[in-house]
Amino acid sequence: MPKWFRQKNITTTEVELSNPEISFSKDSALSFVAKQVSFGPRVPNLPSHLHCADYLFNKLSSYGLSVKIQEAEVENYRSDTLHLRNIIAQYNPKHKTRIALISHWDTRPYADREPDLAQQEMLPDGANDGGSGTAIMLEIARLTQKADVDLGIDFFFFDGEETGPPEYDTSYAQTMNSYCLGSQYYCEHSLLNMNQEVGILLDIVGGQEAQYTLEHHSVNQAYQSMLTFWALGHNLGFDEYFLEEKTRFVGNDDHVVLNNCSDVSFFALIEYDASRKSYNTHQHKISDNLENVSKESLHRVGSTLWHYLTNYSSLRNVNQ
Repeated sequence: MPKWFRQKNITTTEVELSNPEISFSKDSALSFVAKQVSFGPRVPNLPSHLHCADYLFNKLSSYGLSVKIQEAEVENYRSDTLHLRNIIAQYNPKHKTRIALISHWDTRPYADREPDLAQQEMLPDGANDGGSGTAIMLEIARLTQKADVDLGIDFFFFDGEETGPPEYDTSYAQTMNSYCLGSQYYCEHSLLNMNQEVGILLDIVGGQEAQYTLEHHSVNQAYQSMLTFWALGHNLGFDEYFLEEKTRFVGNDDHVVLNNCSDVSFFALIEYDASRKSYNTHQHKISDNLENVSKESLHRVGSTLWHYLTNYSSLRNVNQ
């Protein structure tokens, strides 16, 4: 990694950066995706969902983090009761300088974007959509066990993000608040002080040759911090994957919910398919499986994030 870092699109601020003593492991991250998939669909009210929640709690606890499970009963768009589990873990809970990392760990309860009607009510693996962001956060948590990071990190694994109505059933409106039920619940019953300097969402980040753009909610909420992260990705040699293009394809997501209920600025890494001008082509399909997750994509996002966290004491001045 070059000794000096120059952020693009902002005044010529230069800061000295260092490589982390321990590297982000793409193989470990991929194994965390595989483990989640092995439980089966992580759909609320299913046994596989409960088993994965227990796994996440135990794994995060084994890394020495302070971990809490927030149980919630909420209603979905059909007024069905869903039993949710938000999982919150803290590294360096007493450190005053804090960053929030966010993913959702639940999966879509139908493959509603399948063109084959017979497949639309099947349950996707959610290897990328749900699995990839959660896997990267688990790997970051694992690394904190071995590295002394001068930073407090709050990990939010939200449930109930995929709860909106199926697209094939037009009798229900695709409203913003029918999704992200776990983060909406958390906003009303927060367990931590939302005093983080910045928040980063990881959602659908592990597809083959995945690219990430400046999505419009993030531009509105945390443009400076996002540009710093993108420039760091360029500095690590990932220019063709961290695009400086502004896009508008994301509806609601957990980073929007949390930004609306706190003073924290959140930005998101969400894979963009330029050919479709939308999400990854496998989203909400049976093909969102382990075969279509790339450990190289996990590495690009995870390694950039790990460099960002371990160098945050220098980079935070660029964000301001």
